[in-house]
Amino acid sequence: MKQVLLVAPPAMLFMLGLSVLFPVLPFFVRDLGLSETQAGVLFAVYAAMSVAFSPLWGRFSERRGRKSAMIIGLLGFALGFLLFAFGESFVELLAARVLGGALAAATMPAIFAFAADVSSGETRSAAMGIVGAAIGLGVVVGPIIGGLLGEIDLRAPFLCTAAFAIAAAAYVALVIEEPAAHATRNGNSSFRMLLSRLSGILVFIFVISTARVGFESTIAFALADLVGAGPRQVGLLLGGMGVVGVLVQGALIRPIVRLLGDYRTLLAGTALLSLGLVAVSRATDIAWFGVAGAVLAIGYGLSTPTFTALVSKLGATSQGRSQGLGMSAQSLGRVVGPVLFTAIYQIWGGGATFAAAALLAACGLGVAAIWVRPT
Repeated sequence: MKQVLLVAPPAMLFMLGLSVLFPVLPFFVRDLGLSETQAGVLFAVYAAMSVAFSPLWGRFSERRGRKSAMIIGLLGFALGFLLFAFGESFVELLAARVLGGALAAATMPAIFAFAADVSSGETRSAAMGIVGAAIGLGVVVGPIIGGLLGEIDLRAPFLCTAAFAIAAAAYVALVIEEPAAHATRNGNSSFRMLLSRLSGILVFIFVISTARVGFESTIAFALADLVGAGPRQVGLLLGGMGVVGVLVQGALIRPIVRLLGDYRTLLAGTALLSLGLVAVSRATDIAWFGVAGAVLAIGYGLSTPTFTALVSKLGATSQGRSQGLGMSAQSLGRVVGPVLFTAIYQIWGGGATFAAAALLAACGLGVAAIWVRPT
């Protein structure tokens, strides 16, 4: 577990950079005269690049090393945010997101594959929980930084993110050592066979990620329109949700998985995620949003490390490619979610948006119950 802790800082800084966007981007695009749907496209295109490139980068990490993939991904992440910070038009912002997304897609598959390399099957969920807690910490700090800096200048958070990513790349170069061996066996298994084994969990990840991103990409609009919140209040709400997620993934996931197992923990977390989205759809004030967001965060905190562990166990023949496919499934949700749910929001408003996300999460629970195989 000590080796898993080494990749916690870059995982945290990467997600910090991504989550800086959530409280700021809606206000940033409105300041440039762009629409909610265009904001959704900017969220989605970044994820689309991850869908396309994560499996390729996962394979790259198996051939050239997890460390090299992390460094390339973090530097590409920094470059994308630097270009985005200086964008003045939708086309310029879109180009920055495309380039940054294609390169940054190398980061997370390598981090999760590294965690699989240095953990056993029995400790895999705990290892993924450590990485998940680091990601959760980034989700705590990122929105707060984004909200506070966004009150000063809407471009400042993006420059801050680029600086953090460069620092993370330097950390990986100086501190991380390549694992002695990659957690693979029967490495000649075909990609088709691997995809067949992972098909159920990948569909589940896509559905749940789409529902989650439906919340993330529209909550700032809802808070601004319903309760008059600004970037600071949005950042604090998302940061509070991140604190809950860190506590769940850092302290609770191991005893819960020991008691229930990966599969039942996955089902319980998904049910809570759906319940949290239902509560958000009925929220009318900031306190209600906070309570509903906490329930949602608990659900996602339970389901995320367990579905990552299931990907690792079901795809044990090739950790790099398996984690790349898992990231692609998440990223595909981040392609569909922003475009779909910002359009729903623009037409029907926040209540319908979050209700639709809750329904989708319930569908994910059905997928898990019917299609995902317990390990």
